[in-house]
Amino acid sequence: PLQATPFVKIQETRHLVNAADVLRMLRDAQVDLAIHGHNHHVSTAQLPHLRGKGTLWICEAGSTSYSSPADPQFSGSFNVFNIEDGHLAKIETHLYDGYEDSFVHWREETYERILDA
Repeated sequence: PLQATPFVKIQETRHLVNAADVLRMLRDAQVDLAIHGHNHHVSTAQLPHLRGKGTLWICEAGSTSYSSPADPQFSGSFNVFNIEDGHLAKIETHLYDGYEDSFVHWREETYERILDA
């Protein structure tokens, strides 16, 4: 199921009016990764494909121009999406560090591929 995040901020100008149709199309087409515009926080959600095994990962792209030194969840960031054999294997997140005046490796998430039977 889609995981809710406490940072959701919906404005009339910032949401898809046909979001349900887009999600259904992505899941039906067995898309593995959808990257959306930044929300100034780290977010990753997953939904099962509608046909067969597999997962649709919905990930935010990051925003390199925003910074909050008090909370890394809201710092300038970018993601590196590692794809192996056509499937999402790992997401590496890099945050802007004001002390270093550069982006530094912050975290990574590794995903196991569910193989079709």
